[in-house]
Amino acid sequence: MRLESLIHGILLRTFQLLTCDQMEKLSYDFLEERLPKYRMAQIHLHLITCPQCLRFMRSYRKTRGLNEHLPRPKLDPQFKEAMFQFLMAERRTH
Repeated sequence: MRLESLIHGILLRTFQLLTCDQMEKLSYDFLEERLPKYRMAQIHLHLITCPQCLRFMRSYRKTRGLNEHLPRPKLDPQFKEAMFQFLMAERRTH
């Protein structure tokens, strides 16, 4: 077992760090800074102890940055309305 994995496991149990799956699910909100301070701190701790997630986060951040420079297609207003109605209906059923 690599030392990094051992340290990560100890910190995970001791300080209730996030798992890699939890980290991935929270990555968008983390980059948007939409999480409570305690959750942001948990993510920072996870990134310090998990090189794999740190690489993922760097790649994800870079990809999002590249996407910001792409042109945005204009949606047909009828399509937008139909999609909105569909999503609202889905929301009511769940």
